[in-house]
Amino acid sequence: MGVTIHYQGRLKDEMAYGTVRDIATVFAKKHAWPLETISESKKHLERVIEEESILYDGPVYGIKLNPHPYCEPFTLEFDASLYCQDYTKTQFAGPDIHIALIDLIEELKPHFVEFILVDESDYWPNFDEASLLGSFRRIDEVIANLRDENPGSKYMVRTPDGRFIDFIG
Repeated sequence: MGVTIHYQGRLKDEMAYGTVRDIATVFAKKHAWPLETISESKKHLERVIEEESILYDGPVYGIKLNPHPYCEPFTLEFDASLYCQDYTKTQFAGPDIHIALIDLIEELKPHFVEFILVDESDYWPNFDEASLLGSFRRIDEVIANLRDENPGSKYMVRTPDGRFIDFIG
């Protein structure tokens, strides 16, 4: 329900990973975003590519940035074929964090041989701030109405993996 950025792509080559990691690290430090390195020798991932579920078991490496306490992590977690796929909900962190993540993605995109970005707010690709603000406002209104209609409900619930559930009625 909330405003989310979905992204997936394959790096050009192994050297591109170092460049992407460095760009993301500098960006995170500039914005005072905590970050952590990802390195696992075996991980199970389920991805959806062209509406087909694809399973991956193997090594992963990358970087995870935490842009805001109320934003989901922005994770660049690559598999052995240099592919990554993830999403980041920015709904509760606000438009400035959303814009900053799109700015970072714009810096990273040239290092991918293929890259797909879906911005639920329609801010990207035209950098339309009115659309972005409208999306945030609409979702906030929907959540407020659901809360009014469902006393005792919960909203903005963080799961153990750092994701947010918009509303539990």
